[in-house]
Amino acid sequence: MIPVNQYFVYVLGVVAVVVIAVAVPGLPRLLKWRDDAHFQPPFYSPQDLTALHACAGNVTVHLDNATLDRLESQMGGVRPVGTVRLFYITTRCQHRHGTNDENDDDENETTNSPNIASKEHILLSHGSGLSSKFFTSNLLGNQQETLWTQLLSASDNSFDLTAVDLRGHGLSEITKGPYNVELLGADLAAFVQEFSSLSNSSKNKNNNAKNQNRRVHCHGLSAGFGACMSMAIYDPDLVETLTGSGWLFDRSRFELLPYIFSRPLLNKLLGIQVIARLGQVVMRVQQHDWSRGGLLEHMMHHAHLDGFVSLASSWFQFNVSHALPTWTKIPTLFVLPEYDADVGFPRHLIEQEINLMPKSAAALGGERMGHIVEFAKHSHCMVGEPGGAAKMAKVVYEFITNSTLQKKKNNKLEQQQQNQD
Repeated sequence: MIPVNQYFVYVLGVVAVVVIAVAVPGLPRLLKWRDDAHFQPPFYSPQDLTALHACAGNVTVHLDNATLDRLESQMGGVRPVGTVRLFYITTRCQHRHGTNDENDDDENETTNSPNIASKEHILLSHGSGLSSKFFTSNLLGNQQETLWTQLLSASDNSFDLTAVDLRGHGLSEITKGPYNVELLGADLAAFVQEFSSLSNSSKNKNNNAKNQNRRVHCHGLSAGFGACMSMAIYDPDLVETLTGSGWLFDRSRFELLPYIFSRPLLNKLLGIQVIARLGQVVMRVQQHDWSRGGLLEHMMHHAHLDGFVSLASSWFQFNVSHALPTWTKIPTLFVLPEYDADVGFPRHLIEQEINLMPKSAAALGGERMGHIVEFAKHSHCMVGEPGGAAKMAKVVYEFITNSTLQKKKNNKLEQQQQNQD
């Protein structure tokens, strides 16, 4: 656990910032200007995309009225913006029609359409204040040590990968608040549906085949894992498996440090740079010797303060655990880095949620849908730490592969039982 004196120093620093903010008129606006100037878009060069075997693009997604009604009730009567442009990077690439279309100049449309593929598809969802670059770049000088490259290596390029910049983060659109984790989950669901439509578009033109959404393996970090959870609860037909770390189906439990970091006024006063520096201490990310500065300090250059503040303020309102006893059986893997227990994610809370999940039929093993894998001496941001990406990729790949094989086996057994009946 973090020593008590660190709590004291942090609280004392917060008090000092608040006192200064009250004493100096206009300081919040000054800090906001500074943070805007600090923002660095997570640009992907052609060389980056070639090295990652990927292409990049933008998709405009639209949330339906039923989803917006649900979100409005969760946000206390405030209706969120239902149309947003999301930036993504993917290995499923094919230039539109194989040519440059001079009449297609809508910046909200993709410059590269996804290719039709039968591969398993992993959707990567980053955490608060980060971007897709968290999964695709590395501070250690070894560009092979990223979750992106390690997943491709573990699967021998047999998996497709897509990473999305969440609303208000990276190169995606910053819409007016408020945001919450469920909104990001709805964005992901709309993205998967639109992405599937693009994937099938050329096939439909050729033989009029019906569009069908492909289920994805959703992997997330922190609030990005929460967005995957929300999509799995509200749009289970889009999710094959669920993996990630640093979040719970019930995030409403009070924890001092996450609670402090979720306060909108405090975040606006501190700014992204200071939040990142404090986060490295609180989450023990500074345990490792970074070759180019702090991990969070570097990655949170890619985030907008407004997006982070709006999302962080919703952390403790997220609770979908009531749906766990009856939800669709989606295999779920909780990855538990050792130091995550310090910031509100101890093993016993995860076990409580797993015990709420349904079991498979006795004939199919009777196991719970949830599983835990623990890693010693890793922090909340383990995929950016030495060896962390390889470990994460290995367990995620094995879990997805085993779950996919088990599903095929279960389907076969169920079909046999139906035939016997």
